[in-house]
Amino acid sequence: MSIYGSKTYKWATFYPTLKLLQFTIVTSFCMGSITLQCPSLSNIRVDSCPEMYAMACTREVGGGEKTPFFSDKVLCDSLQLLTVKGCHNFEYVFPSSLIKSFVRLSHLGIIDCKNIEEVIFTDETATEEVILFARLQLLEINGLPKLGTFWHGGDNSETDSTTLFNEKVVFPRLIHLLIEGIGKCEKIWHDKATVDSFYELTHLIVEDCARLLNILPLYMVERLEKLKEVIILECGSLEEIIGADDDDIPHPNESHTATGTSTQSIELKTTTKFVFPKLQTLILGMLPELEGFYSKLHTTELPSLEKLIVGKCGKVETFAGEYMNFQETQGESSQPLLSVPQPLFWVTQSLPNLEKLLVESAATNDLFPSLVPSSVSFKHLTTLQVSQCHGFRNLVTFTTAKSMVQLTRMTVTDCQMLEEIITSTTDEVTDGIFSSQLKSLELDCLPTLSRFCSGKYTLEFPSLEQVIIRWCPKIKFFTKRKLSTPMLHGLQSSKDEYVGHWEGDLNVTLQQLFVEKVFPSLEDLELSSINIQLVWKHKLLPTCSYAQNLTCLTIEGCHNFNHMFLSSMVKSFVQLTNLKVENCENVEHVIFVKELAKEEMMNQKMFRVLEFLSLKDLPKLTKFCHGNYFEFPLLTSISIETCPTLKTFISDAEGNNSEIASPTLFDEKVRLRGIPLLRGTDYHRCGKLENDMAAAPNQQREDSFCKLLNILLNCSLVPTLVFCSVCSYILWI
Repeated sequence: MSIYGSKTYKWATFYPTLKLLQFTIVTSFCMGSITLQCPSLSNIRVDSCPEMYAMACTREVGGGEKTPFFSDKVLCDSLQLLTVKGCHNFEYVFPSSLIKSFVRLSHLGIIDCKNIEEVIFTDETATEEVILFARLQLLEINGLPKLGTFWHGGDNSETDSTTLFNEKVVFPRLIHLLIEGIGKCEKIWHDKATVDSFYELTHLIVEDCARLLNILPLYMVERLEKLKEVIILECGSLEEIIGADDDDIPHPNESHTATGTSTQSIELKTTTKFVFPKLQTLILGMLPELEGFYSKLHTTELPSLEKLIVGKCGKVETFAGEYMNFQETQGESSQPLLSVPQPLFWVTQSLPNLEKLLVESAATNDLFPSLVPSSVSFKHLTTLQVSQCHGFRNLVTFTTAKSMVQLTRMTVTDCQMLEEIITSTTDEVTDGIFSSQLKSLELDCLPTLSRFCSGKYTLEFPSLEQVIIRWCPKIKFFTKRKLSTPMLHGLQSSKDEYVGHWEGDLNVTLQQLFVEKVFPSLEDLELSSINIQLVWKHKLLPTCSYAQNLTCLTIEGCHNFNHMFLSSMVKSFVQLTNLKVENCENVEHVIFVKELAKEEMMNQKMFRVLEFLSLKDLPKLTKFCHGNYFEFPLLTSISIETCPTLKTFISDAEGNNSEIASPTLFDEKVRLRGIPLLRGTDYHRCGKLENDMAAAPNQQREDSFCKLLNILLNCSLVPTLVFCSVCSYILWI
């Protein structure tokens, strides 16, 4: 069926547009032995006409006969825009002899036409050796599974039948090129240079081309100085963006240093320098075989890059690597020097204009353990998103992080091996603002993340308003040193839900949440160099269940408290067998019993199963417990070392009260029924012990020290030792 039959027809001069939409049984626009003249027609759109095989035809076509969509029966000298979509009944769009009639064509779109084999068909009368699309600015080729090439050429040979563009088709003004779903093509550009073609290209989009191994031949790079946007998606076989020359011929943009393949040994030959001076957007996604930008050693300069997205490129080792001049470091040897997997880019300078960086499903290795090296700077980066990068242990160095002065949003999700966001490169204590503009930080599904930054840095976030932390079970603190977040008023688990009790300090809130989630099932806990006093304020700690399974507790290097536990907290240590307190500069007593009568203390039986107690390097410790009674029914070993102000084990006296003016270490207030070993090391540093280590027998409970078998002492200042009737071995050093 045709819309116009065999009558002679001339298209009216005032109709500039022709649209044929959803004609399911139409086979042609015009049928018969006529010539359709369209002098004013500038726009043709044919959409969803699946049976249509020609604009004009002299007869019905059948029996597998192949015809082009246009013929010499249609004259459209003014045509500028042509879109053919959803038409599955023709194999070619133009005959080669008719191309000169479309000199004004600026936009060409061929979309979802399942049987197209070539865009241009070489007819019998053709004499053209080169076809010129002089004004074409936009070309979209989409959903053409049988397309092998744009045009074979005058001889119509099968040579290069899987290369989209050869040297015989010229596009001097092409700006936008969109290629999607061309299943037969193995190359986009021929290895031979196409004269005066693609120099104006600014936007390149390639998607769902399963057989492509690379995008650009090497010679094309120098033509793409105006390129602003590159998007490459879902090309399952793509290994690199730029393909190496088969003959390995040096090019003018190569400097002599080194080359190598992505996984082979690097050899000293040449290094290729790629410069894309105007590239602003680069998106690489769902490219499972992509290993790098170029398989040989190279450097890449992207001075105008503003947006970079790398997603689901499982073989990309890392985002960027510092360029290494092997010729300078290794000399002139031509032997293989180093076997390294290459990063996506080798960089020689910062990315000064990059504003948005998104990385998803990237791999990593031990040589480049973080997202970017310390030399890479991001002065204009505003958004950083990293997800599903399961090899990363950290993201950036502190030097790189400090360069992100414009960063406003950071999101890190689903990175199974990530331990910290910012890695430390020095042991020096440093003050500094991480990002003065950062407003939103989101950390989600990071099972091994234990901190934001472990270095000795004082971090300031003057603009931070939102922190979302979700499914990060091991995070204990944000940073070890001082943290300033004046605009932050709470910790969130989602955009609308706040968690924890906000103490005005992100570190403290994280520590409290860690206590709330982890303590009930914890058996062994070591707290080191944290603000433990504020952690103890958590609402769960006074309950009897928060540490019911805790058996070993070590507290070390916590200097901001003078007593460690209240009696209400100690009641929860029902399973605690080992307690160590070391190197806490300001602790004066370990336990503070407040307003409890002696009878109440006897009934509560705190530390009921404690077996081992160690006190070491506590310069201000005067007593273990501030109270009037304590019982250790199963304590078998006590170790006290370097506690120079220790006066007595238990006392409820304040300051220099006369009650402890002449103290004994153990008196009737402490009951130690099970202890077989009392070990004192460096008692000569416990200078305040002026009298006996133990009280006189009439001051002791009759069952205290009843199991004491061994005493090991280094006690140069203890004048008198009261012997125990059951003690069988004494070693005085």
